[in-house]
Amino acid sequence: MKRFGCRLVLFVVAGSVGCAAEPKPTPVPGPAASRDSRPSRDAQEELESRVRAIVVSEKDRLRACYEAGLARDPGLSGKVVLVVDVDQGGRASHIYEARREGTFTDAEIRCFASVLRAAKYHDGAASPVRIQVPLSFAPVPPVAPSP
Repeated sequence: MKRFGCRLVLFVVAGSVGCAAEPKPTPVPGPAASRDSRPSRDAQEELESRVRAIVVSEKDRLRACYEAGLARDPGLSGKVVLVVDVDQGGRASHIYEARREGTFTDAEIRCFASVLRAAKYHDGAASPVRIQVPLSFAPVPPVAPSP
């Protein structure tokens, strides 16, 4: 049985979740009246960075999904973009497929989604965030032994 390696290319794009207009805050007397209820730009960037780091930490489990598919189809390769909505509790509330190219089957996509669904993205002290998780896999031919 020939064993092929695989190459994983992982990029994560993050952005805030929210479609509805935010209501105007009610002024509160005192120094807190000037505070914005939304997280600061620095806090949002830090949250997105933490979420990206969690996704990258799951690369071995994502690769295992690909390798399981590769065992069924030695030519399995492609790209898929999954969108993950992370709720305030730090868990994936929704995961959906945004785009798929190549020979991935629904089985691989479900496996990728289950890995991302099981992850804890933050400790629950942050705002919701939506991230795009592009995954790209291709078999790597074995290297011929040198003479």
